[in-house]
Amino acid sequence: MRITDINIRTFGKLANRSVNDLPEGLILITGDNESGKTTMMEFMRTTMFPSSKRNLYPEATKNDSGSLILKLESGEEIILERKGKDVTALKGKERPEKMFAMDAETYNSIFAMNLADLTNSGVIEGIRNKFLTIPGGDNVPAVLSDLESLKKAIMNEERISSTNPVRVLRGEADEIGREMSSVRIQSGDYDRLVKDMDTLTDKIRTARSAREEKDNERTGREILRAQKENVNKIEKMTEQRSKLAYADLLTEETIVRVDTIRNDIAVMNKEAEGLKAPEPFSKEKAARVSGALKSASAVLEERNAVPSDEVPEPVTSGAQRSGKKFPVLPLMLFAAAAAAFAACIIEPLAAIAGIALAIGGAAVLFAEKNKNAAQPVQTIRAARPSAQSARESAVRYDVETIFREDGRRFKTIEDAVTVLEGMIRTDAINTDQANKRGAKNREIAQKNEELIDIEKNYGGRDSFNKMKADRASYIAAGIEIDMLTKSMESATKTDIGTIKKLLSQMPEEVIPENNDIDDMNRQRGALQKEIENMRSDVRLYDLAAKKDAKETELANTVKEWGVLSLQNYMIDRSCQELYKNMQPSVIRTANKYLGTMTNGRYMIDTDPRQEGINIRDGTEYKTPKQWSSGLGDQVYLSIKMAVAKEMGTERLPMVLDDILVRFDNTRKRSACEAILEFAKDQQVFLFSCIPLNEIFPVGSTYRHVKL
Repeated sequence: MRITDINIRTFGKLANRSVNDLPEGLILITGDNESGKTTMMEFMRTTMFPSSKRNLYPEATKNDSGSLILKLESGEEIILERKGKDVTALKGKERPEKMFAMDAETYNSIFAMNLADLTNSGVIEGIRNKFLTIPGGDNVPAVLSDLESLKKAIMNEERISSTNPVRVLRGEADEIGREMSSVRIQSGDYDRLVKDMDTLTDKIRTARSAREEKDNERTGREILRAQKENVNKIEKMTEQRSKLAYADLLTEETIVRVDTIRNDIAVMNKEAEGLKAPEPFSKEKAARVSGALKSASAVLEERNAVPSDEVPEPVTSGAQRSGKKFPVLPLMLFAAAAAAFAACIIEPLAAIAGIALAIGGAAVLFAEKNKNAAQPVQTIRAARPSAQSARESAVRYDVETIFREDGRRFKTIEDAVTVLEGMIRTDAINTDQANKRGAKNREIAQKNEELIDIEKNYGGRDSFNKMKADRASYIAAGIEIDMLTKSMESATKTDIGTIKKLLSQMPEEVIPENNDIDDMNRQRGALQKEIENMRSDVRLYDLAAKKDAKETELANTVKEWGVLSLQNYMIDRSCQELYKNMQPSVIRTANKYLGTMTNGRYMIDTDPRQEGINIRDGTEYKTPKQWSSGLGDQVYLSIKMAVAKEMGTERLPMVLDDILVRFDNTRKRSACEAILEFAKDQQVFLFSCIPLNEIFPVGSTYRHVKL
């Protein structure tokens, strides 16, 4: 997504200010202090993601208005129209906060920020927990701290004080032992038995260690034998995969190209189906329809016009009559002839109408003669007959012929003109559809030829499809072999080659059990019983019981400390592995930008055992308290650019307002290089009161707007 146009009608101190045709990449907007940079930045981010919080600068008013035009990766445009605090996406589109499921606070903390937003500690901690640690990693420092406290409460490895429980219990047991020694002086046999007991105990301990070693060896062999089936499976899949290796000659690019062409053909066939319409008129019929329309239109024009030689003129009879008499008799004869013709050609009713007209004319003539004999009377001379009726009859005949072909009828010439005009419009539409359909069919044929040319290189369509399927099987087998190999190597802590070698050399004999321990335990039990029998002195018995209790408590306390140490060790080793192998992708991206800004000196540390965000200078760690303000700005800018780069494929523009003010020229130049790298595939608006255009490397590509 990118912003193509900023149109501010009124917002803060800005009025009628527009920046249009904005490109992708970097847009540098510079200007003096109070020139309106921050105001424009606030207009952009509060229009993109409106917030219910009150704007401190500039203070929002009901007169605020303007618009932003956004362009998505698909080419679709979204127009955000602002009136006061209300922002509407025109033409039924969704606003960005709904498209991205993001609130204004998150947007401002990552994509649109000033210097205060950049270093906001609350936002940085949220970003660390969400993006910079593995799941659960944010709890590791607290767990390690609790474990260390519990261990120190039992025994401090660095300083064993007299108050440690282990030291106290050990001292009490030793004191009881010294008291017991003074009692045992009376019996030398007792000391001998105790010495034999200790010797036998050492032997039992040694025998148990040997047994554990053999048990471990036996377990290792069992684990190794369990991998034999997997080794056979890998070898079988490797053999099958070698048979399919030919299919790897088919490149992914070719497969994508063929699939794209096939999809294009399917889409174009569907489009061609949508262009189906009745066939247009032939050239002969189109000419006839057009001619009939012209003739019918001409008849209507003649009918609506009254020629000058047919305008009725007044005449008189008797004293006032002058010129020729009214031609009634010729009219009667013409009517009679017309009636006879109609009787033969058209309709009997028309003949009757003509006869009636003749009789009526004779009656009129008789009445006129009587009037003229008495007094001068004014009469009307009839208009001369014209050729209009003959032309209209011919037009009717032509139109009826055309309409009869299509099963149409008409009553009047006016109706005929309307229908003919509609036929011509429809024919024009059908002709256009036929032309489009023909063009589409030619495109389909061209795509088919292209598809055939590609598939021909692989032996035709069937051969291509088989090769494609075999290639998928070839790749899938390789993935399965790789996964199975890694699983075996992880389970045995040995590489696959060594596993195969050990399986081929592993003997089949079974390691014998060692039963000496049972015999020694029986001997120890007998000595223990003899010693107990010698404890006839009640005081010695009580002291022995107290010492056993203290030593048992001491052993349990040491065991608890050992469990805590083991937990600490396991967490520590797990964190090392996670830190080494599961570094979040955001960290890799952030380190790329931070390396550019610091000339490769610093890297972000993601060890889950560390609290907060730390950086490394080689092997030396630095916490945020040890950073300079400029280094902190570099770290936070790198992290936020990385988070913005990783959040989806439809990437939002990043808006930065005077975030480089605490940098010296060297840091500014490095930061500009990192921002240029970021802007290669994501739009950036960089507002600055500093002429950064003089700092960017020579040849840098960006749009510079001066306010």
